[in-house]
Amino acid sequence: MRYGFYTDLDELREEYDCSDFGFLENEIQYKGLTPHDFLHGYCFEFARYLNLLYHYPIECIYAEDDSLIHAYCVIEKNNKSLFIDIRGCTDDWDEFIDDFADFMTYYDEPNYYIEKPKNIPPLCKEDNVYLKDVFAAAKCFHDENNDFYDEKYW
Repeated sequence: MRYGFYTDLDELREEYDCSDFGFLENEIQYKGLTPHDFLHGYCFEFARYLNLLYHYPIECIYAEDDSLIHAYCVIEKNNKSLFIDIRGCTDDWDEFIDDFADFMTYYDEPNYYIEKPKNIPPLCKEDNVYLKDVFAAAKCFHDENNDFYDEKYW
């Protein structure tokens, strides 16, 4: 199952001559942010937005030093786990996690772990204009492609 940017992934990679989701840097912009910023950098804020809107549970991948590698939402549908982030939705874990392979190794044991968020910071405070812009950008990208993220379309 693939929805969102995953559905046209091969064509988008060819069009933008990239091997991963780098083409997201060339997509719509809002307040200087692109969807790629919500894949690498503000992934937690986008997962938080989806959580608030659809009540999807958030999961996080942490490095051994407890630093965040990626945050995303996951739901169960038709006995499958669906992984959801700015790229859309897929049930293919390997495809989903491939963009983060540089941060995750498997030598003798994995150097990462997955769990619910360690703490969920308060929503954008009134005095933090930048975080308000990040959340507004998350809303903008969602609204532009809401069928990528709303399970009623899958």
